[in-house]
Amino acid sequence: MKKVMLAVRSRKGKAARGGMPFGGFLVGICALGIWISLSAGGAEAFNPADLEKLMKTWKCSRCDLSGANLSGRLLMEADLSGANLSMANLSGADVRKANLDGANLSGANLGGTNLFAANLSAANLGGANLYEAFLCYANLRGANLSGANLGGANLGRAIWTDGRTCAENGSIGQCK
Repeated sequence: MKKVMLAVRSRKGKAARGGMPFGGFLVGICALGIWISLSAGGAEAFNPADLEKLMKTWKCSRCDLSGANLSGRLLMEADLSGANLSMANLSGADVRKANLDGANLSGANLGGTNLFAANLSAANLGGANLYEAFLCYANLRGANLSGANLGGANLGRAIWTDGRTCAENGSIGQCK
């Protein structure tokens, strides 16, 4: 009986000294599990009905396609104005002449994507990967490109964020 009392006292004593009681330990483990599942992609989940709508009609204005895998897809002339494409993978997709006016493409992978004459006005491309993207004649007026990777991107004759037209030759990775 004496040993049991000492064990109880030592637990109480440890909790009183700033240790974590057993119940707090379980709460901590549960919180860690939730954080891991959200950081593994659960927080950026697209709406499957929106993806189906896009593939059937080519029109998905204000759709939630965040985190969707659209790599290599043919999305030519699609209406994605105001759509949420944050963290989406559009690498190698054909998005020629698509309307992405006001779309959220923050953190999206657009590496090698064909964005010829696409309307990206007022789009959020912050932190997006546009490495070797084809942006000739694209409209980027008012777009947010902060932290975007434009390495090797062809910007020939694109309308830049400030409204000026990029040079046809020499506008690789930057508007000249």
